[in-house]
Amino acid sequence: MKFLFAFIVTVLLSLPVCAEPGSFMAAPGSIVEYCSYDVPKDIPDGQTIKSTLTITDVGNIADLNVKINISHMWISDLIVEIIAPDGTRTELFSSVGRGEGEFDNTILDDEASVSIKNGSSPYSGAYKPEGNLSRFYGKSMTGTWKLHVADTADPDTGTLNSWCIIIEKKPYESMDAPVIHGEQTAPGGLCNKVSWEIPLDTREFRAEYGGSIPNYGNKRYTLDIDDPNIIRDLDVKLNIRHGCNSELQACLISPDLTRIELFTGVGDSSQDFLGTVLDSDASLSINEGTGPFSGPFCPEGNLNDLIGQNIRGRWALELTDNGWESTGSVVSWSLIAQLTDVIYFAQCATNSSFGNVIAQSGWISDDSYTFTGLDPQQTYWYRVKARPLGRWFQTTHSDFETDTLTDVIATDDCNVELPVADSSDGSDMEVHVIADPSFESGWGWAITVIDPVYLGGYSKDNAWASDGNWSFGVEFDHSNLSLHENYARLYQTVDFTDVDTLMFDYACYGYADLTLISVEIEGIPVWYEYGIEDINDIQAIYDEVVDVSYYSGPQELSLKVKSEFYGWFDAYIFWDNLRTYRTIPQEVSPGSIISTPMSINADQKWDFVNYNATIPTGTSLTVDVLPENGTTPISGYVNIPNGADISHITRKTIRLRANLSTSQRHVTPSLHDWSVYYENPAFESDWSNVVSSQCN
Repeated sequence: MKFLFAFIVTVLLSLPVCAEPGSFMAAPGSIVEYCSYDVPKDIPDGQTIKSTLTITDVGNIADLNVKINISHMWISDLIVEIIAPDGTRTELFSSVGRGEGEFDNTILDDEASVSIKNGSSPYSGAYKPEGNLSRFYGKSMTGTWKLHVADTADPDTGTLNSWCIIIEKKPYESMDAPVIHGEQTAPGGLCNKVSWEIPLDTREFRAEYGGSIPNYGNKRYTLDIDDPNIIRDLDVKLNIRHGCNSELQACLISPDLTRIELFTGVGDSSQDFLGTVLDSDASLSINEGTGPFSGPFCPEGNLNDLIGQNIRGRWALELTDNGWESTGSVVSWSLIAQLTDVIYFAQCATNSSFGNVIAQSGWISDDSYTFTGLDPQQTYWYRVKARPLGRWFQTTHSDFETDTLTDVIATDDCNVELPVADSSDGSDMEVHVIADPSFESGWGWAITVIDPVYLGGYSKDNAWASDGNWSFGVEFDHSNLSLHENYARLYQTVDFTDVDTLMFDYACYGYADLTLISVEIEGIPVWYEYGIEDINDIQAIYDEVVDVSYYSGPQELSLKVKSEFYGWFDAYIFWDNLRTYRTIPQEVSPGSIISTPMSINADQKWDFVNYNATIPTGTSLTVDVLPENGTTPISGYVNIPNGADISHITRKTIRLRANLSTSQRHVTPSLHDWSVYYENPAFESDWSNVVSSQCN
């Protein structure tokens, strides 16, 4: 732990341990134990109990530990987690120990030397939790904390006897005033740009992988980062084994879905990326290197486009293997980031005492600011101050699970979205302009076959069909040794007037991943997929959707299956139930997502709101600011834009509500994350040195 246990005892002897929360004010830098009065509680079989602890002291957390006392007849049944007032949660432990046991004044401490997984009952003393208590560092201690204890199996029960939070309050820290550097000369001799140094913290966020890269396919390798700071520089470090580097394409995808191409087809037939650092400031381009790539290279895309973003959220490394010749695997990958948690405020005035401020930057994360529209004949003075950046986030799946979800889905990729209308609810009309959509009557389709590929109708008994007795099938003859580029095509003319959606079912069997399945209109692919390999059984995909709204009038619709493999293999692909739709616009009832309450201290104030969403045409997403209770928005804060100023809100506890709606059958808006920023006026630095616009 960051402080000695002996020091804990000394401090606690001087304070009212387990005092009623709010009965005294803890001094900054002190260590205080807050204990719940919502105990004891029985732990029934197969249920989750919730116990609360309210802290009315104000201040931010420098360090936090949890102390628990639990007795149970089979302790490995238990999962225990703690939840902060702002909704941030972390798991303390799950399924540890065996048999009857207890947690006897057990302290969960990130700095403990022994993991709770490696301990045994009776658990006594300090253990490292399975989750990360450092998630709470820097957050406000004020509000209601929750402890959840889940019993996951029959037939044993137990009791939560007591639990406490031990908090080291973050001391008030003085901030050094920023120093303005020499200024640049603008046209006319006016110095109008102020710049300063930003204190940076360089950290490496590492993801370990031992999995393979799909041959002639792609895969995303994700990295979740729970850090609230702003990117000032970002590099990507790769350790990849691959037999032919030129077959690979690599892209980095940020939490706000910015896509940066790292490289495509580099290194010819060389092998491996080992200790490869993609750095947009490197002198050597990745296109000029060769494998095994080692050291810094400048990527094809520009990683500097990510400067100013927040690093928190889900990142992804997307790798695409564009060849069959070689295989590979990801050993590890990481982000190396220079981060800052300080923002700045610059002012421009017409006198050195700043009695007449004419322009200011607002709070920014940049290391410079340029004032525009100034008079070259006038002398101006500039100064800068700084403060820590404070904010709340809701980005992870677990965060959204704590929200009020009405007609929305929390997805595995940490987004929330509104379900689209179902075709059976009258929101659209089936046009059915495709002749013989289920291949049952045997007419309407023409066939092109490049041998040795076979086409035909397959009965439901020996193939597959989603409805009716027949489906259209493609069979590749495994006796041929040069199947590459051989294909079968089924086609007919379809009138796409007033049609915006094509749907169909398909199924694959055998080594179907060696085939390319496509839907084409006038020979142009509008949908394609590599067949799914399922050696033992038919794998069916239902209601595949293709947007065809940009086509009109008679067009040739073609279903095509092509071999992507040299040599023999068995593959069967079946089509069925093709249909077309014309959407009748009908507004779906809005779904809402309401955040957990967010509270600031008495000496803090709100700043602004950011949210990150994908809002397709025909959908909408708006955000309101709500008070602590009720569903009526705070006056003036309805349908606020992204980046909205909320500094005039005087309430110390607020919530956000996202309203999602769609009038499209197969399109929905998605909310990826949202964040609320607040100011810490008490932590602002003094003003910097003052410089004038007189240039030498």
